[in-house]
Amino acid sequence: MLELLIVLAILAVALGMVIPTLHGFGEGRSIEHTADQLVALARWARTQAVTQGVAYRLNLDVSNRTYGVTVEQNGGVQPVGEEWGRVFQIPPGVNVTWNAPQQPDGQYVRIDPTGRTDPVVIQLSDTKGDLKQLACYTPAEQLHVLSAQEIQTGP
Repeated sequence: MLELLIVLAILAVALGMVIPTLHGFGEGRSIEHTADQLVALARWARTQAVTQGVAYRLNLDVSNRTYGVTVEQNGGVQPVGEEWGRVFQIPPGVNVTWNAPQQPDGQYVRIDPTGRTDPVVIQLSDTKGDLKQLACYTPAEQLHVLSAQEIQTGP
């Protein structure tokens, strides 16, 4: 019984030392997760646009802290009726800015059935000062997370 108490005390001390270093771990991952999710969503929309022959839109509502895709069909903009068509939430502590073109009916990135995409730069930052930039500099390329070298050199 005494040995069990000693083992439990050692575990408690070890956990007490480890927990402070893990503080903020989930927050640091949320910026990476959001960047990866935006890239995956944009690539899925591009694939869908090409295979279905209709335009898709990548929508980002900074004020409501949401993003998602919609499809242009039947003379209007429709929600996508799949899991990828749901509205995603920007996690707390993650700030987003973007330079998507202002279209006549709003601000979004249009993905044509040819696979061409409106150029855009999306910047994600968090309260710890971490920064991720996503970009599609030309209509022919896909949205991707920029490396440190790409951020320095620009388009």
